[in-house]
Amino acid sequence: MKAPRPDAVPEGLAPAKWRRRGLPWYAKPAADQGGAFALQVSRTDLVRAVARRLKP
Repeated sequence: MKAPRPDAVPEGLAPAKWRRRGLPWYAKPAADQGGAFALQVSRTDLVRAVARRLKP
């Protein structure tokens, strides 16, 4: 049985984070979704993430 798919991404939806094959991934609402259900799914850039944590 399939779950119903929403027509649009709800407002204020927080990004989801998980690990796949030992690497961090994320999913967040797409910037230009045009009223459709669209998510941007990608791996987290580890170099940028570490650099962001080291900056004061």
